[in-house]
Amino acid sequence: MIHDALTRYKNNPAIYLSLRFKTHDHAWFALMHEIGHLLVDFNGRDPFITCIEDETAQNEYEKEADKFAQNFFIDSEDYNKYIKGGQISKDSIVELASFQEVHPRIVVARLQHDKIIPFNTFNLFKSRFKNLDEFKKVFI
Repeated sequence: MIHDALTRYKNNPAIYLSLRFKTHDHAWFALMHEIGHLLVDFNGRDPFITCIEDETAQNEYEKEADKFAQNFFIDSEDYNKYIKGGQISKDSIVELASFQEVHPRIVVARLQHDKIIPFNTFNLFKSRFKNLDEFKKVFI
């Protein structure tokens, strides 16, 4: 199953996004992940498709694309200082998000992904797409 992909359509690179988790943070991360592949891996000659069936078996290209997406939204030095500070709260999330010029849902998703906070913490910042039309309004 392809969740999100970078491939070629009519000899041009094309990014395909799914509603895999139906959340805004996942959709934005997936888009930047695929753009990371486009900028780093896509050579314009060979057909190229990325797919993650088993997220535990990520290869070097997937890890690079993840890092690109993570650092696109939140500067790695600022993020590391933030988590080392240990004062994770609703206010500190909003403050970091404001400083990074991203929505707090991006900060929460990163903290959850990195297992700094549990997946059920600070979800008040996160939102879900209700349907495909709502997804299209954001990305098309």
